[in-house]
Amino acid sequence: MVIKMLTALLNGNKILATDLAWENRKEELREMCNNQALCPICFEPVICKFGHVKIHHFAHSNRANCPGNQETEEHMKGKALLFSFLQSRFKDKAEVEIEALLPGLSSPCDILIKYPDGRCWAVEFYCGHIKVATLREKLDYYRQKKIDDLWLVSGERYKIIPSENRLKVKSIDRNLIKDTGIDRFYANKWYQNIVENKIVFELPKNGTTKGSINYFFTSENKIVMARALKETDHVTVYLPGDLLEGKIEEVCISEKRNVWFFEQEKDWKDKYAEAERVLAELKATREKQKGQNKVFVESRIRQGSKPNQHQPWLPRERYPKPHVSPIIGLSEKKVQNYPPMGAGKYCCTNCGGEFYERDMVTYYKLSKEGICRECMKRRG
Repeated sequence: MVIKMLTALLNGNKILATDLAWENRKEELREMCNNQALCPICFEPVICKFGHVKIHHFAHSNRANCPGNQETEEHMKGKALLFSFLQSRFKDKAEVEIEALLPGLSSPCDILIKYPDGRCWAVEFYCGHIKVATLREKLDYYRQKKIDDLWLVSGERYKIIPSENRLKVKSIDRNLIKDTGIDRFYANKWYQNIVENKIVFELPKNGTTKGSINYFFTSENKIVMARALKETDHVTVYLPGDLLEGKIEEVCISEKRNVWFFEQEKDWKDKYAEAERVLAELKATREKQKGQNKVFVESRIRQGSKPNQHQPWLPRERYPKPHVSPIIGLSEKKVQNYPPMGAGKYCCTNCGGEFYERDMVTYYKLSKEGICRECMKRRG
């Protein structure tokens, strides 16, 4: 019985002080643990603490300088809840280890999932209890060792701006935003535009948004997933594509990657396939229309009309060719630039040439006589 209780304590399970297994045995267990228990990180002695308020746990002395001596009650409780959830979810598929020690990493991994084929997944619960250097050390370590990591941020650090529907993320928490691949489905209203409105619209791609961040509320045992975070003018403020909320028991975990999502997100693959099919049909219809318009324009060109500059598929009728006036006194080029205006002709009293009203400088409408522009220039 004592071994089982100690194992449960080491695994982080919460055992209430009112349980019969602990009644009248606290001093015995405390003495046993305090004489033999060592920290797995620094190998220094630790003491066992029991209480009615806080979860039972091991602790270092006040002077200890151990990387593992940075626990908070929220972190311990969150690890216990996550460990219990992952054990029930994976069962015989993988081994779930809490506070796993990894070679070359100064602080333990909160929860490590080991698959029989050698794959490892890391699940971390961040409450702000470790320094930035330790956090980045873990991130670099998982990337170098090719360990898929998933980070849950404390719900106490969750801050939404309701008036603007924006999420404020602390500077250090920005390191935990990760592109999961699911984020692209929330980048824009591509499904509505393509499938419902039949508009040729670009399908979303990976990398169009910053990624997702997950918040874990230990008191309510729920998770909030902020999808498709878009950057704004402020470096710590993001515009989420969607905010999904649910109990931790409702979370689904992908079999290929350590990606968490909810049940309502499962149909996005089907929607994406449907949008691809509809988009291909829309593009084929557009190409067909372009071919028909091209044939129409070519036929009108053969008939002598030119395509409209603004609407290439519609012909346009231009003005007829300018009239070449046989009137003397102006060169042929100048006459072509001045089409006839009015029916009357005027006679220049200086050179004797006949001109239209437009080419006269001074004229008398009644006598149809006057001086033309060329004569006026010569006088000039």
